[in-house]
Amino acid sequence: LALARLGAKVTTTEASCKEKGAENCKCWGCVEQLRRGVQAEGCTTATSGAHAEFDVNGEKVGQIVVAQLDWGEDGYGKDGALMAHCDGGTEFDMVVMSEVVYNQSDDSLYDDEYHDNLAWTLSRFVSKPGTKIFNIFVDRPFSFMFFAKLGDLPGKPFEVKQIEESDYDSAGFVDEDAKIHMHEITFVGPR
Repeated sequence: LALARLGAKVTTTEASCKEKGAENCKCWGCVEQLRRGVQAEGCTTATSGAHAEFDVNGEKVGQIVVAQLDWGEDGYGKDGALMAHCDGGTEFDMVVMSEVVYNQSDDSLYDDEYHDNLAWTLSRFVSKPGTKIFNIFVDRPFSFMFFAKLGDLPGKPFEVKQIEESDYDSAGFVDEDAKIHMHEITFVGPR
């Protein structure tokens, strides 16, 4: 939302809703919840595939698209608007991921397929060499497994670099016990 307010064209995604009557769901972490949140922040619309515009002091600034994105081959293509947007030649300059590389499945705290599906999805949507992916998560050591999955992809198309806390918190706002992990992932293309 902040990037759209600054004038960027943003595509924001979340998984499909697992409840019936999704437009009124109360679940956490679904596209309907995201859509309502974007609308509450002042977008004129936030329907799937429609570019919603932020109006700041009467002036239209950035745009945001809310789209469903279920990771992996099984989820690919479920949101026709997102596919049309991406298959139409859209290349992302930057991807920002927050708290996406952990998993609490019904069966266990860590599900190996979860990271495989995210790595597959990034490989599909990030195609321009030099594209940066910024990832941040808090105190989930098993989330580091995701970076091993990226390193195992054929052609090794991603480089991962940990960003030191001093590089993103020079003012000292982060509690020293917070255990925040930030990484910069660069798409370099197949090697």
